[in-house]
Amino acid sequence: TGIIKEISDPKISKEEKQSIITRQEKLYGVVLGQIIDVNGKDLFSGKDYSGRDYFKASMAGKAYLGSPVLSKVTGQLTLVVSAPIWENGVQGSKIAGIVTFDLDKDFLNDIVKNIKISENSYSYLIDNEGTTIADEDASLVGVENTIKQSETDKSLLPFAEVDKKLVEGKKGCSDVEINGEDCVLGYAPVENSNGWGVGVMVNKGDFLGEMYISIIITIILAVVFTILSFISAKKFSNKIGNPLKGCSERLKKLAEGDLNSETT
Repeated sequence: TGIIKEISDPKISKEEKQSIITRQEKLYGVVLGQIIDVNGKDLFSGKDYSGRDYFKASMAGKAYLGSPVLSKVTGQLTLVVSAPIWENGVQGSKIAGIVTFDLDKDFLNDIVKNIKISENSYSYLIDNEGTTIADEDASLVGVENTIKQSETDKSLLPFAEVDKKLVEGKKGCSDVEINGEDCVLGYAPVENSNGWGVGVMVNKGDFLGEMYISIIITIILAVVFTILSFISAKKFSNKIGNPLKGCSERLKKLAEGDLNSETT
């Protein structure tokens, strides 16, 4: 959208620009598109967004996918995506402002819920401070932070150690125990995000033995990267679902002892 030259053209009326944004909303399945000028003022509402992280990031020339924030318009927790508006639609030229869209507040939770590696797998997403921004249990979003909570609840220490590594941008796997069950927690940073990290936990009992764990973790991380590389718009929902289905089916075969089928 930031390279649609009409939205940077001062000769184009506000009504015409609103029409362009409305078309983009329908095309990508997003809502509340805004054009924000270089001073942080929304063209349509006049509201000031100059203090928002997404404004600062996109004014620096970056596409931005940040943590959920409280919308000034709806008052609800909202996920904002933004991109620079390039003068004359020429990428890398002068920045004439930014364009933003809101994703549905359940968008990330829906993706996390669909990361199913095995019957007892569990997935979550944290921001750059370790706060949960997506979880199969939606009540934990914006509330849970194992790094802080482990200071008083020592049972959370193994999970806090993983989340600390995520905040540091590391990837790997750790053994953890939950409800008396031995599990493996694979984790990786989310590229092109605002320091997000994703964790996918599987119960060792769902697989045949220790010899499969490294393979399991490799594919867990492959699933994570495949899914989250398409997270920026609902337009890609089918692209999310199809690789996910293939990877999940591959893991089920691993659990049954099939080491020959290729990862899809």
